[in-house]
Amino acid sequence: YVALRPEMLSERDGVDTARYVAAVSALRQHLLAEPGVSGVTFASHLPRLGHPESEIELSDQSGAAVAVTKRVDIARVDPSYFDALDAPVRAGRAFREGDGADGAPVVIVDQGFVDQVLGGRNALGRQLRLPPTGGAPVGEERPWFEIVGVVKDLGMSAVWEREPAAGVYFPIRLGQGPLQMIVHARAGDPLALAPRIRTLSMAVDPTLRLAEIQRLDAVADPLLWILRLWLRITAALTG
Repeated sequence: YVALRPEMLSERDGVDTARYVAAVSALRQHLLAEPGVSGVTFASHLPRLGHPESEIELSDQSGAAVAVTKRVDIARVDPSYFDALDAPVRAGRAFREGDGADGAPVVIVDQGFVDQVLGGRNALGRQLRLPPTGGAPVGEERPWFEIVGVVKDLGMSAVWEREPAAGVYFPIRLGQGPLQMIVHARAGDPLALAPRIRTLSMAVDPTLRLAEIQRLDAVADPLLWILRLWLRITAALTG
């Protein structure tokens, strides 16, 4: 897998969202046509780097709005995310094109959520919602999201965390926020695709830039190096 971040050259002046979506969508289609690529997807955060934490309110098993507050890690992913990462849904269903901001209010949870939040009980059909956002009107009704699928743990917790996170995935579309692109290479060193990805990006739109192209299994290496260095310094000072 190759991870990268598509961004417009004029981002500092404000991105034309329609142009950005068109360019990244075209790049995706060109990549999917490449013989060495088996999948292209997007996510708000990359696996193994840690994700934003949030408290959630969980309905009881009968569906009544009796909220139990739990803390989970949150990610927003393209509907193709689980297929591209070879992580078929274990129970229920994957996201569909109609899910999201203008469609069905649904989420998918990981096995860590089932184990830690639900104590191993069935997740399908349960409902959860996020806490009020800053500036939200007092008493505003917050939407409930139905759990429609369960997937294996895909690295919601950071590599330096000992305990696996309880993860919740929300569907997202291009243009709804900054996203990371993940490209699944069929074989060999995935970084060998980098020159071709850059060439296709320039052909699609000269203002489209690809930042931080790296192997997905190595995205946490710089942070691990810093952590090990800090531990060595701490050990030396302690000694």
